[in-house]
Amino acid sequence: MISTNVLPKLFENLKNEDTFRAWIPGCSTGEEVYSLAIVLHEYLERNSERVDLQIFGTDIDNRAIEKAREGVFSDSIVSEVSEDRLKNYFTKEGDSYRIKKNIRDCVVFSVQNVIKDPPFSRLHMLCCRNLLIYLETETQKKILPLFHYTLIPRGVLMLGSSESIGGFSSLFKILDKKWKIFERQEVPQSLRQLVDFPSGSSTSDYDLEISQPVGDAKKQDINRLTQQVLIEKFGPTAILISAKGDILNVQGRTGKYLETPSGPPTNNILDMAREGLKIELSSALRTAISSNTVVTRKRLSVKTNGDSQLLDLQVCPLKKPSGLAGRFLVVFQDIEAIPSDPESEQEIESLSNQESARVAELEKELQINRESHQTTIEELESSNEELKSTNEELQSSNEEMQSTNEELESSKEELQSLNEELQTVNAELQSKVEELSAAHDDLHNLLNSTEIATIFVDNNLNVRRFTTEATQIINLIQSDIGRPLKHVVSNLKYDGMISDLSDVIQKLSPKTAEVQTNAGLWYNMRIMPYRTTDNRIDGAVLTFSSIDDQKIAQNTLESAIIESEQSKELVSELFDLIPDPMVVLDKDGRIVLSNEGFSEWTKTDQKDIYGSDFLSLKVDSLKTGQLKSKLETALKNNINFTTEPFGQNLSKRESGHILEAKIIKKDKKIPYCILLRFLKER
Repeated sequence: MISTNVLPKLFENLKNEDTFRAWIPGCSTGEEVYSLAIVLHEYLERNSERVDLQIFGTDIDNRAIEKAREGVFSDSIVSEVSEDRLKNYFTKEGDSYRIKKNIRDCVVFSVQNVIKDPPFSRLHMLCCRNLLIYLETETQKKILPLFHYTLIPRGVLMLGSSESIGGFSSLFKILDKKWKIFERQEVPQSLRQLVDFPSGSSTSDYDLEISQPVGDAKKQDINRLTQQVLIEKFGPTAILISAKGDILNVQGRTGKYLETPSGPPTNNILDMAREGLKIELSSALRTAISSNTVVTRKRLSVKTNGDSQLLDLQVCPLKKPSGLAGRFLVVFQDIEAIPSDPESEQEIESLSNQESARVAELEKELQINRESHQTTIEELESSNEELKSTNEELQSSNEEMQSTNEELESSKEELQSLNEELQTVNAELQSKVEELSAAHDDLHNLLNSTEIATIFVDNNLNVRRFTTEATQIINLIQSDIGRPLKHVVSNLKYDGMISDLSDVIQKLSPKTAEVQTNAGLWYNMRIMPYRTTDNRIDGAVLTFSSIDDQKIAQNTLESAIIESEQSKELVSELFDLIPDPMVVLDKDGRIVLSNEGFSEWTKTDQKDIYGSDFLSLKVDSLKTGQLKSKLETALKNNINFTTEPFGQNLSKRESGHILEAKIIKKDKKIPYCILLRFLKER
């Protein structure tokens, strides 16, 4: 995109800690701005240059600028951005990628209309790709000189592949024809064009482009040249001055009326006036200032180089146009002396007439000097009074200034003390910011490491934050932050989540529920009020803990219990089929299982037999001292045994029983229980 020989030229004159400035008008959602920032950052990294970057991105669309400021892009950029750049300049957040802080900090976005709003200046690079094609030709003619003005000498302009600089080849030089890269060229003062700034102001270094036909332009040039000839040949000499006599503009030749005096250079017309003109000009200027009317002095004789010149002097106060209001126009009109006829004058005029004319001229000049002197005296007296009053005011102001100075000194000390406090507070705040950033990173990593889906909502149930695991339960993306949670599609078969959140925020009572996703996964949903550090409720926290393994184990256990109960019933029925009394004891000698034959033999209800101590049964047939020791020995040593007949009653002709004991082993070491079978003696 940028030729390899362009960037070195842009950075070769920059020193360490200087700032490289670039502007991208019409930046949309910021992709081009961030791309340029990454390219420039990579160049600085490769060349180890310590130059700050300041890149401006502007667009007329406020929503596009807001999106650009977020710096978040969908995962579709994977197909356009290399893996190294994704790793170095982006952070993955769920299904999105966020631009890293070092790139975001050097970019500034703002809403701007490039046609109406003022531009940026002192730019090293201006990247305006595919914007001019949407503008009319007249608008392009205004914008390209504006771009030329905003760039520094040898600054670079980049246009789109379908754009060109048109008729402004004198302003820009082609650096790369393929990529439409141009370099700003310096233009002579006489050929510069006036930039039509969007703010309405303009600069005198340029001239507006005239969009009139060639024939009209030639006609205007002829008119202007004709006016210039008329002014030079027939117009009087005129000088535009300020109220103090400083020369602002000159029309015509002034050598006969003004000369440069000895000493430091001056631009004041009173200092430059020739002999015979200075007093009259000063008097006429003062009168014009005080009366604000045109003042005329007739037939003044001004000494020139070895000769004299008669002229009429006019000082005109200007009111229009507004740009010249308060100025004065001094006009010199030469008077030609009436030629005399030597033959007739020799005979008619006498010496006395010549002397009378000379006396009258001197008297007139003396009267003018007296009037000028009197006017000067009056002005000096008035000025003296004003100076006295001004002096008193200055003395009072001086005292006030001294008092103010003391207050300023005191304020300066207070500001210095306050500045030290602010520096201390700033250092503390910087430390707090670093701690907060570290805590934020710790919290972010903690939430991701727990693998617990967590969603934070505010009091209006709008999404504030969520972890990556939460996207598997509720279809959240980064742009959903700030949206109502109920507008986001959920993968749960549970419909009461939103109502549960509202109840928790209103009643401040946590809620727990077991929920299942459409994929069949089970989660323990827990809703807690979100409390701030000042114990204020500011929403709720929704967490989902996976209980899928527990559910599987619970189902397995329930199935095992059912199977165990069924097996127990089957064993009981099998026991009942055997007529001989049978009983099963655990390792502590308690009855685990017995048949109906044992209940009938011991005359005990089967419900009362279960769990009772075998040796504590009150059955006369079982009362034998050897039985207890044999059972203890059998359980202890894990051996089977058979007893001698017991319980015989010869008087009643009742036969006894033989006890067979068999150990039922759980494993090779620990006996689980012992089976006792009572066989009738044969």
